[in-house]
Amino acid sequence: MALFRLEPGRASAWSHNKVGEESFFILKGKGEVWTGNQAHAVRPGSFILIPPSVVRSIRASKGEALEFYAVTTPAWSSDDDVLVQAPEGAPK
Repeated sequence: MALFRLEPGRASAWSHNKVGEESFFILKGKGEVWTGNQAHAVRPGSFILIPPSVVRSIRASKGEALEFYAVTTPAWSSDDDVLVQAPEGAPK
C-alpha cells in the first residue's frame, strides 16, 4: 500500500501490472481513473479495482490535488509494473 498525491492537473504514467491487481481509494480531491480509453470519475470515498493487464492512469482535476491510496495484491514490485503508451483516444 502506498499513499500518493497528484498535483492539480497532473497524471500518473500509463502502465499495467502483469500479475498484480491494483486498487485506488480516493481520500481527497476529484479526478479520473482511465482504464484503456474510458474515464471513470473519482472523488473522496471512490474505490476502483483494476485487474492485471488493464492499462490505466489516474489524473487529478485541474482545480485541486488528488490524494489516494494505491494497493497492489500481491505486493507491488518493479518487475510486475509495465510502462506503456496512452491507448488511442485517451489523454497522454
